[in-house]
Amino acid sequence: MTDVQINTPISNENSDIVPHQRTATILLAVLAVLALWAKAVLWFGLPALVLPAVASVPVIFLTLIWITWG
Repeated sequence: MTDVQINTPISNENSDIVPHQRTATILLAVLAVLALWAKAVLWFGLPALVLPAVASVPVIFLTLIWITWG
């Protein structure tokens, strides 16, 4: 029987990998949303093109209210 050794570092020498993974995750999520939006535009045409603007109206409205209260 052979022994398998797994080298796990005690110190975090590869700490620069984590920010790159987070950046890659965010970029892939943005790319997925854009791909779904493009697919919706191909399927439904112009109504799907303006859908993000319509969906952002409540968010912008609440943000303006939050700013005026602050």
